[in-house]
Amino acid sequence: MKDAGIVRSEAKIRAAVGNAQACLSMQRTGETFSAFAWRFVGGEPLDGGSRVRARSVESEQISKALKSRGFKFVGPVVVYAWMQAVGLVNDHQPGCFRRAFLAAHKLRARNRIEDDEGDAGNGNPDPRRLTS
Repeated sequence: MKDAGIVRSEAKIRAAVGNAQACLSMQRTGETFSAFAWRFVGGEPLDGGSRVRARSVESEQISKALKSRGFKFVGPVVVYAWMQAVGLVNDHQPGCFRRAFLAAHKLRARNRIEDDEGDAGNGNPDPRRLTS
């Protein structure tokens, strides 16, 4: 707790452990976190446009769903930043090289989700295939 290079908030440390347990609970019921998250954006990255924002309707929905499953420190602003980091939303400015790159890979993401949804026979992807 005294190391300045790590999280020192006991509540955040407990939340990280609890969030991992909540994720494992999802897996035990046959639901993967990947399928859970992509469902909120229809299986492909959202186009955030050129408007700068800190949250969205989708981040609010994901936040609410995560909290109902026992996740902590997952407010809509944190969730939106996570959505940007993992590619659920592409809100790079027009002209940014990343915007064009991500738009070109949108089809690949959609195809991956469609493939995953049928693998387990119950609408959930086979977690052994989710390596990226």
